[in-house]
Amino acid sequence: GSASFVRLQVKVPPCARRICSTRECLYMLSSHDIEEAPAYRELPASKAGGGPPGDSEALAAQACEEYLSQLHQCPTLEGCMAKVKEAVGSMPLLAFQKDFFWEALDMIQRAAELREAPHPPS
Repeated sequence: GSASFVRLQVKVPPCARRICSTRECLYMLSSHDIEEAPAYRELPASKAGGGPPGDSEALAAQACEEYLSQLHQCPTLEGCMAKVKEAVGSMPLLAFQKDFFWEALDMIQRAAELREAPHPPS
């Protein structure tokens, strides 16, 4: 027989490091960074049994309040940006969500730096 190739419309998740295939299956091999804490999400109270919010939810809310308090005390844009990046890094977000927020924060910081840079007289 002759080989025939078919283009598959497959969306590959960002965690995929390698794709292998056989005649019947397509395998996506993923890995994780041991430096990065695994991101687990708690089920909403409505799906977890309807009980009161757990300790982890209360701790996460308290951490967010602490970050906001520290943000209010930051005198510089650089300090605020660093604090927000730290907060995003500590949140239980998926890797692509963290990457999005960090890239967005970098864009905002670059735009602010361009605005603050002295412009030569025209």
